[in-house]
Amino acid sequence: MCLLAAAVLVWVAVLQRRVARLASAHRRAEDQVRSAQRVEAIGRLAGGIAHDYNNLLTVVLGYCDVIEGAAGGNRDILAALHEIRGASRRASASTRRLLALGRPEPLQPSVVDLNAVVGDMCRLLEHVVGPNVTVLCPLSSRPLPVLADRTQLDQAILNLVVNARDAMPAGGTLTITATNTDAFGVVSVTDTGMGIPVEAQAHIFDPFFTTKSSADGSGLGLAMVHSFVQQSGGQVTVRSTPGHGATFELALPLASRAGVPA
Repeated sequence: MCLLAAAVLVWVAVLQRRVARLASAHRRAEDQVRSAQRVEAIGRLAGGIAHDYNNLLTVVLGYCDVIEGAAGGNRDILAALHEIRGASRRASASTRRLLALGRPEPLQPSVVDLNAVVGDMCRLLEHVVGPNVTVLCPLSSRPLPVLADRTQLDQAILNLVVNARDAMPAGGTLTITATNTDAFGVVSVTDTGMGIPVEAQAHIFDPFFTTKSSADGSGLGLAMVHSFVQQSGGQVTVRSTPGHGATFELALPLASRAGVPA
């Protein structure tokens, strides 16, 4: 009887651990769904506002042309128009990013080698990150075919690289790797910078949310990365300890698992 009771207690303990793991996984899945729904809703709202705002900017730029024609070569007026045009075009570029977030264009996925994408990106980064940042790109010699829009993938990685650079104002190490896990190919971008505050990590992919100053960031870069990866059938995650850097991972479907010959 003692042995039977001990066996029952062991099985109960095992079942309790399994239930706890399942409950934890369920909570994580619910959190991911809520986060995705929040980002989608904010993106739709931002896209609608951006559409109206872009129409207003078109009017502003049109009247700049009218005023320039009536200025009669007045240098003060022309100088003011130059500033208005510049500010309006920068604002227009921001609204285009908002429109892309709220009403994403259809992707054009194809089979791309994730190792080749990372290798090509790393060769260009010395002009992006500056001399104080050491770039490491340990790559596999084996191809890693994933299904993704190459242009959007390049832009997503570049967004992560720029954020990593900004997180290391005094310099540091930037590491970009390409690996595979289960049904996904994964690009990891790791920096040795200041890290992300714990309270900010749950909102890091929300449109307009940024840990930078208003002059340095619009809060759209990571939202667009999230939108692209989600449209591609993948996942984007972040791990960070304040003061000890951050790692962003883009997981994209492997071509063979997506039913496409690699």
